[in-house]
Amino acid sequence: MVCIRECPEGRPGREGRDGPKGQKGQRGRTGQQGDAAPPSIRGEPGERGEKGFPGSPGLNGEPGEPGRVYVSDGPPGKDGETGPRGPPGEKGGSGRNGEDGLPGERGERGYRGLKGELGKRGALGSFGPLGPKGEPWPCDSCPPPRVSPGYYLNSRNKLH
Repeated sequence: MVCIRECPEGRPGREGRDGPKGQKGQRGRTGQQGDAAPPSIRGEPGERGEKGFPGSPGLNGEPGEPGRVYVSDGPPGKDGETGPRGPPGEKGGSGRNGEDGLPGERGERGYRGLKGELGKRGALGSFGPLGPKGEPWPCDSCPPPRVSPGYYLNSRNKLH
């Protein structure tokens, strides 16, 4: 069995490319003269045109009246700008010596200084004169000396 079904048409495809240019057509016939046009309505003013070229100089005017001089004291003007620095001047001569000034007042007492270092040791002095002869020392005031064995002392505690 064969089924026949009617389907709707598909969507159209994309537009194709332009074809080649055709040949030039024949010249048309000359047309008839047209009737006169009715008067038109005045249009709006156009845009402003571009600036034109400068014109040629005009003729000289007639001379004016002779000038007059009016003398008046106007307000003082502003100070001008400072000029550039000038070259150095010549070296001056030597001046004379000035006079001595007056003596100044006595200053305040200064702080006490730090303790100084010890001085160098002095040279040895010369011997003084001999003193008077002393009195003999009493021998009984000394303890008897200790003597090694084999030695003996006399009555005056002297070794023999």
